[in-house]
Amino acid sequence: MSAKTVVIIAFLLLVIGAGTYAAVRGSDDAAEPAATATTEALPAAQKQAPARVAGTYVDYEEGVIQKSDGERVLFFHAPWCPQCRSIEKGIKEDGVPDGLTVIKVDYDSNQELREQYGVTIQTTFVKVDEDGKAIGKPFVAYDDPTFDSVKRNFLD
Repeated sequence: MSAKTVVIIAFLLLVIGAGTYAAVRGSDDAAEPAATATTEALPAAQKQAPARVAGTYVDYEEGVIQKSDGERVLFFHAPWCPQCRSIEKGIKEDGVPDGLTVIKVDYDSNQELREQYGVTIQTTFVKVDEDGKAIGKPFVAYDDPTFDSVKRNFLD
């Protein structure tokens, strides 16, 4: 074989190898997720913090803690309790702050939840995480039964 033929074969192998490498590398890149943009690369209108979820007041039921968004607070309420009714009136009139879900738990029919969170009196509020684990100490609003008191003394 002449030197010219060897050079041509080596050149062809190099071109074929480079083409194969590029094809394989290109398919690997396509399989990887695209990089996400950082806030520095976004226009000013898109750099704003995400909108907060509107505050809600819901009755307790199985799974409601996990389905709720934002900060979650259990409100142990008894329908016969004047203090509870006063707090509830404030919740309904003033609304719940954005980013907060107040979950109304019937004090009388949820003995197991009362024991789980150490609740011994109605008008008790308990912050919980998305798994229902208590965060911090409960707050009892019995002596100052207003939602303003709860917001001022318990909620951030």
